[in-house]
Amino acid sequence: MSNQQYTTCSAMFYDDGGNFAIYNNSIDYIATFLSPSVNQVVKMDFLNFDVEFETNCGYDYLQIFNGPNTSSTLIGTYCGTNSPGIITSTDASGALTFSFHSDGFVTGSGWDAIVTCVNINNVQNINNENNLQIYPNPTTGKTEIRSEN
Repeated sequence: MSNQQYTTCSAMFYDDGGNFAIYNNSIDYIATFLSPSVNQVVKMDFLNFDVEFETNCGYDYLQIFNGPNTSSTLIGTYCGTNSPGIITSTDASGALTFSFHSDGFVTGSGWDAIVTCVNINNVQNINNENNLQIYPNPTTGKTEIRSEN
């Protein structure tokens, strides 16, 4: 991951450590993925996800926006092992924007996700407001679930 805009429907998306290393401390990156076709939107499938956990995602976190920049609608803020799962853009631009922040201390193993695109006709009634937080993860016997919806 780096401060960049990508136009692709076939790629892997990794934290700044890449496929085989953990992400770095004290970083802030914004990456935007756009479809090369006006008839398709970006879809991101997170296979693995692990960034430093904090109840309010205040230390290390990945924010996902439904559109071409961080002024677009926030889909969610993710930390710990609370994976975003599969995210599909419903924005008119077809884009997804990712903002990653890490503080100066603890890191996790990061993430890897598959970037693809889907036809606009296949995106119907998708609710990307995936604002569900489950913590602590791993649990010590007591689990809390928080949802903005």
